[in-house]
Amino acid sequence: MGSRAPQPPQDTIRCDEEEEEKEVEDEDEYDEDSEEEQDEADEVVDEEVNVEFEAYSISDNDHAGIKKLLQQLFLKAPVNTAELTDLLIQQNHIRSVIKF
Repeated sequence: MGSRAPQPPQDTIRCDEEEEEKEVEDEDEYDEDSEEEQDEADEVVDEEVNVEFEAYSISDNDHAGIKKLLQQLFLKAPVNTAELTDLLIQQNHIRSVIKF
């Protein structure tokens, strides 16, 4: 006599198949939504946007803004942004900062 592993009831198999079909349908819907979003993102907009920038001589008043910019730039790097900001402001070859 050979030993056979017990077989699951047929109803269980049908439920699994139905769940798999539902998952595939959900994935298809997601793919369609993604394609529509991608098509919208790829749409070319032919508009002109006017933006004005003003350039100012760098000064001590810019310390907080420059430091914040450097903190964002060197987010995970071990850089002393306060000292770097001071050095940048002291440089006389830096002519201006752009503000908007």
